[in-house]
Amino acid sequence: MSRICPQCGSTQIRTARLHAHDGVRHVLLHTPLRCRDCRHHFWTFNPVKPVLLLLAVGVLVGITAWLALEQSETVTTALSDNSLPHARAAAGDADAQLRLGLHYAEGDGVIQNDKEAAKWFEQAAQQGKTDAQYHYGLALLRGRGVVQDYRAAFSWIEKAAQSGHAKAQFDLGELYASARRTLSVRASCLPS
Repeated sequence: MSRICPQCGSTQIRTARLHAHDGVRHVLLHTPLRCRDCRHHFWTFNPVKPVLLLLAVGVLVGITAWLALEQSETVTTALSDNSLPHARAAAGDADAQLRLGLHYAEGDGVIQNDKEAAKWFEQAAQQGKTDAQYHYGLALLRGRGVVQDYRAAFSWIEKAAQSGHAKAQFDLGELYASARRTLSVRASCLPS
């Protein structure tokens, strides 16, 4: 391809610099040139640039499509994994009930719902699952998803503590200490 200056007809042409005021269309599809004789600045169509541009766009579209497919497979897998514990929990599996209760309590993969969490904790706790007894006791103690009931909370946390659950043992000690402080305050308020 011979390069000829459109102004003077000279073949003494060099590649010119790009400037901030050059348009996007020129930069993407053309090559800037300058005549060495008359110093005229002009643009010529570069057939390689559109091919490179299409190749770059194709790569970006391909990567985006690949990431979208990978994302949808992950979501599908997560949804199917979440539905399996739900089916097993409904069938009476204490481990699945506890796991589902934790999912609902933390909002992990599902919308956080304290009432659903307490329901699944209670079902697993009634089957003797120690972690579920502890979590159900905490739900009763704090009134999260159920009506607050200190006696029932104490009972469930005590069952978990007697089974060797370390956090339940600690919280049971805290409950005893809190009850002792409450009784001493009440006793000091009574007239002598």
